[in-house]
Amino acid sequence: MEKYLVFAAIALLGFGAHDFLIKLLSVHMSATLIAGIAGIVGGVCIITYALTQGIVPQANKFTLYAVLIGLLFGLSYAAYVLAIAKGPLSIAMPIVAMWFLVPVILGIIILHEGVTITKVAGIVMAGGAIFLL
Repeated sequence: MEKYLVFAAIALLGFGAHDFLIKLLSVHMSATLIAGIAGIVGGVCIITYALTQGIVPQANKFTLYAVLIGLLFGLSYAAYVLAIAKGPLSIAMPIVAMWFLVPVILGIIILHEGVTITKVAGIVMAGGAIFLL
């Protein structure tokens, strides 16, 4: 089995359990605090993994982009946790799951990635499936 498929399966299970546990925990704890703790622990896990793989942090112009990505992720993650905590999981999660449209559209517009009938049909069907949920 391809290594990326193992990672994808781990992510699938982890994100699924993650969302369900946020909903359960949000009855007993502030959603903002949940997001903060989860973000810190997640960051420590990622940095630890990177260091064990011999990846050394570098300070260069691209580091600023990584910081921007982190800010976007932090804001988005906090909003996501609040949406799950305050609304029905069965509605909030599928709405957020439409996120995949943003990089697909930006890839087509900015990176000039090809548009095929198959790709458009896949986007429409995936979006439709999420909408139906």
